[in-house]
Amino acid sequence: WGGHLEGEGVMDWLAYGTGSRFWHGERLVGSGFHGTGCVLATAIACGLAVGVPLLAAVEQGRVWLRQAMVGSVALGCGQRLLWRTGCDS
Repeated sequence: WGGHLEGEGVMDWLAYGTGSRFWHGERLVGSGFHGTGCVLATAIACGLAVGVPLLAAVEQGRVWLRQAMVGSVALGCGQRLLWRTGCDS
């Protein structure tokens, strides 16, 4: 669900073979963000590709996405574009 639900917080949910897990986070103030779901899915896939276990890959992906959201760029009046500086993990 990410930030698409109403309320002060955001929530991500993962269902996998042996169970499910919820992650909760603080909602960032702003006009909204473009591409968060795709970026999160890509970050998770990259983690899995280098051998990171599933739950750790999701947690790392959420951290990476959050950093990109904090550094996002507002162009015009629409949604913010994700931006993350640096080439670290």
